[in-house]
Amino acid sequence: MKSDPATFPILALCAQPPGNVHVATQLRSLAANMPWDALLPEADHHGLGPLLRAHLADAGVEIPGHITAALQDRWLQQAHRYAVRHRVLGEALRELNNAAVPVLLLSGAALAQAVYADPVLRPVRSVELLVRPTDALIAHRVLRGIGFCATDTRVAIDHRDLPGLSKTVDGATVSMTLRHQILPAHPFLPSLGYHELAGRSQPVEWSGLPVRTLGPEDMLWHVYAHAFTRDIFHLGIRLISVADLVALTETWCDEMDWDVVRQRYGRAFRALPILNVLTPWPARVVEKFGWDLPARSAGVDRIASMPTWSAASGHDVLCPPDWWLRVCYGTGGRADRLRHLVWEHPVRLVVGACQAAAFWLAQRVDADRDLGSRTAGASAWPRPTSYVASSSPGSLRCVSGDFVVRSRGGPDGLQRARRLHLDESRVESDAYGAVAALPPSTQRPREAAGRHQQEL
Repeated sequence: MKSDPATFPILALCAQPPGNVHVATQLRSLAANMPWDALLPEADHHGLGPLLRAHLADAGVEIPGHITAALQDRWLQQAHRYAVRHRVLGEALRELNNAAVPVLLLSGAALAQAVYADPVLRPVRSVELLVRPTDALIAHRVLRGIGFCATDTRVAIDHRDLPGLSKTVDGATVSMTLRHQILPAHPFLPSLGYHELAGRSQPVEWSGLPVRTLGPEDMLWHVYAHAFTRDIFHLGIRLISVADLVALTETWCDEMDWDVVRQRYGRAFRALPILNVLTPWPARVVEKFGWDLPARSAGVDRIASMPTWSAASGHDVLCPPDWWLRVCYGTGGRADRLRHLVWEHPVRLVVGACQAAAFWLAQRVDADRDLGSRTAGASAWPRPTSYVASSSPGSLRCVSGDFVVRSRGGPDGLQRARRLHLDESRVESDAYGAVAALPPSTQRPREAAGRHQQEL
């Protein structure tokens, strides 16, 4: 699970906003042996193309002509995408506000506005909005009403998302995800929702609209947990997440309540200085905390830039490198690291394996039910394009008109999803997403419908 040793250290250096003199000095020292052609695809994967361009310019590195042209093309593309995203998201936020649906802007889109000097420096794959569970379907309808289309996305059994939406304007596609909680449910991690986070939120500038995002302390936790704790089976990360952590820590260094961070998210706070193995912290952050930083060369090539599971990578998953264990679990001394290695890490592996198995089983059961319905003479019943499964009881989800109703019951609180193909305009939901109407035009034959109601 190792990255390209020629490109990853260079990109890791650039995983922060430009202006760090230590980064500029090291880039100049590496310029003579810079692997230019291999560098650009890796930068694209890590979301660091604009930051790479800015750091190279800041360091005064001489760049080959074709690389200069490629970096400029990428910059212009990102600038166009940002302009379209800003306009489309502004329309979406305005419509949601008119529909009395409060949202919190999450992750990349919020950080690009709040902590980067130029929003173009921070590419955004998907705009994420945190909504109240009771507003999820309303928000979905509002976005569909302004031209967003549902993507054929399957959501993992432990996640709290509605399937993704997208809209293409002027050749640029804006993807959007509605979330119920900022993280998947996990026994070792706080998974917070709108009600817990709204009271601690902060405003973010967006064309004069009343837009809010996570408070500084909650944003730090969200970015850290999303980068280092989301997928226990893949030790790889995208370096843009490291850049986000450095940028928000430096930007909000003086206004963030660090006592709250230590108390509420101590794991993330303890992990921050370890990031120095990837990219050097700005001097004023180091001075504020008096960190005893680890050497940057310690294991910098051990993060996979494009993680895949294989027999060869199994050892790192079961017995992760020391640096990764320290970052992922926020461990301190040797005894603390040993405790996480022999207790929390194995438990997380078991939980992750069970969740993956449950999602796989849900897929098989769903496919078998489709096959049974067609062979029983119910072939006229429209087959949904995708489905959703989640551990949230009674949840109602929509994918291109396909709604999923959660049955109440099942071992260990994991319930199986039941699928209904409903007309969006005929569905009402309470706080738990209970179905209130079945449109006659899409009902199954009488016997099949009767069996389906008994299941629910």
